[in-house]
Amino acid sequence: MRRHRWSPLVVALLGCWIRGAQSDPGFTSLSSSDEYDYVVVGAGTAGSILAAKLATTHKRSEQPFAVFGGFIRTDALPLLVVSTGPVAGHDHMQHKFNSVNSHVQVEIIMSHLHSPEHNAKVISASETHCSWMLVDHSLCRCWYKVLLLEAGPRTDVAGPLLSEAELKYFTVPGIWGQRCVYNTQLDCTTDWGFVTTTAPPRTGVHSTLWFGKNTGGSGTQNAMQYMHAARADFEMWSSFGPEYEKIWNPSAMSKAFKDMESAIPALQANSPHTYGTDGPIAVSAPLYKQPGFRDWYKEAWQQAGLPLVNDQNGPNDELGGRLGLAEDKFNIDANGRRSDTYTTCVLPLLRKGKHHDKRIKFTLITGATVTKIVFRDGSDPPVATGVRYITTSGNEVHVKVRKEVVLSAGTVMSPTLLLQSGVGPADHLEAVGVPVVLDLPGVGTEVKDHSTFTVNYLFKGGERIYIEDVINPEKFEANNELYFDHKHHHKGPLTSVAIPYTVYMRYPDYMEGEAGTIIPLGPNLEITPTATQGGPTPPGGCNSDPCTGFRTPVLLTQQKSPGGTVRLRSSDPQDRPIINLNYLSADEDVQVMYQGLLKARSVIAQSALSERAYESYPQNRVTSYETFKELLVHGGMFRKGGHYYGGCTLGDVVDHKLRVKGLANVRVADASVIPQISTRPQGTIMLIGAVAADLILHHR
Repeated sequence: MRRHRWSPLVVALLGCWIRGAQSDPGFTSLSSSDEYDYVVVGAGTAGSILAAKLATTHKRSEQPFAVFGGFIRTDALPLLVVSTGPVAGHDHMQHKFNSVNSHVQVEIIMSHLHSPEHNAKVISASETHCSWMLVDHSLCRCWYKVLLLEAGPRTDVAGPLLSEAELKYFTVPGIWGQRCVYNTQLDCTTDWGFVTTTAPPRTGVHSTLWFGKNTGGSGTQNAMQYMHAARADFEMWSSFGPEYEKIWNPSAMSKAFKDMESAIPALQANSPHTYGTDGPIAVSAPLYKQPGFRDWYKEAWQQAGLPLVNDQNGPNDELGGRLGLAEDKFNIDANGRRSDTYTTCVLPLLRKGKHHDKRIKFTLITGATVTKIVFRDGSDPPVATGVRYITTSGNEVHVKVRKEVVLSAGTVMSPTLLLQSGVGPADHLEAVGVPVVLDLPGVGTEVKDHSTFTVNYLFKGGERIYIEDVINPEKFEANNELYFDHKHHHKGPLTSVAIPYTVYMRYPDYMEGEAGTIIPLGPNLEITPTATQGGPTPPGGCNSDPCTGFRTPVLLTQQKSPGGTVRLRSSDPQDRPIINLNYLSADEDVQVMYQGLLKARSVIAQSALSERAYESYPQNRVTSYETFKELLVHGGMFRKGGHYYGGCTLGDVVDHKLRVKGLANVRVADASVIPQISTRPQGTIMLIGAVAADLILHHR
């Protein structure tokens, strides 16, 4: 019997339907034959939301599917076709064609969405003398096969690197940063252990850097302060050309923030038209308001005649970093739990409950340290065909990719992976013995942070601060009570962070003024009063018991100093990179930070605080600009901000759609693409992941 060949389009649709019925591969081990549509490197703040969005979006075919209507002369399995509109004038839910030769059934399911652009169309097909039906190419209900690779451990289940008792450090807001004492321990299993070669500008002095190495990345360890980037930041991002402006303009980014947010009702009422309500990331004001210090500081701020604003994130498209002091906002949900992108976006895909769609093909592999992007030999431009990673047992695995490799490994590891793959400054790659795939000088440059110093204070009367009862191991009874209230009643100090306010200003023109003013060039100073003791105890010790206090970190959010670099130490991918952040090499930066010190001291000088507290550091070590500069630059007063960005910057290394310039199918989506950020960056890094997914899926 003569066999009739199927149209390639019909075969494609049938293949899509069969693949869609396969079960989720879950945590199956990979072999060199495994192939994915997308490989996302890094399950951190950006990578988690990006990978989840790719994995839960229906696959769009490369071309419209054509399906036989009428008689079909072939031998085949039943074929299911899905349409979102009425087909060929029929207005009933199902229409079936039966082949008289082979009893093949073609079934069309219609959903009565009478949108003209989605209606199926009938055309003639003289080749087969049959009617053909063209179905919109977005109607194949398949999912992309997505692999998310993470070098560190999972933070939701206990394992060799994290005990059951340690999991609380990644979910309970009140004890943020305590897993490895703010990650100052180089052997911490949930941190990369990076150091910078200069702690300004004392050559040879090394300073540990905070880079989370676990699912959720630093976003499951930080203080959860949730800020929108300033309007000026997105205006700068848009300045690279009209194609950049179309995607990254402030109005579009304001909408993108709202799309991923779900503000709790109290915050919606307090800040209307500012946050979204249907996204995955919960946003709230402090659920527990620390009595005492927060009230005293606000009163002192007002006594100093300084601007007080309702919310640093402005309504509509005003965005963040507005002039004045405002109550902090956090990505904490209504139950007082951290709302990070891994927990809200990835975990639902791993917990296969009754509502889980088994056709979703999403895989998370932890303990997978990616060492290289693999490119097709001789391709021009270079085409990525996969990645290689090393498991915790030391085995190397090669994973193939059909569509794209997306680097979301962070400010250090994303440029490092490009360099290890032969993409970067040719002279540097040749010097360390890495074969050059593409000479791209900007890779690993313009790496920045928000330089910081802290002024510390002690209470005169020994006022208690709740954090002492949380982290003091001698106070287990108080700990247990606080943990019980948090877990079972969703209340108490552990539901919040001891950072009541954030201040944004710009020296010299916007140190005072009307509250909520949009600073045209963005803020360059941040002051963050924090109700926890910090810094050295003054000579002679405390004069009260308990010895408690507060601190006021001052951050430089825009620097004049040239950005630093990330460079390879050798061609061995397991060698840690060399990181030089080039802090405070410009005098203008020191001058701006000095003005921040003067402003912070002017607030503490007001009676609401001066009657209750005194400065314990730096005290009289700083009495002028000259003494401040000496202590900051040479005397150990400087601190890293932990807000690292750059290294694969927009407009230099990646284009407007975050594609690496000169490569065919590699993107970067994380903090490394940021050219400027004038506020705390966590919310903006989430945004980059969400926008990148839209760009990949052609939704923007």
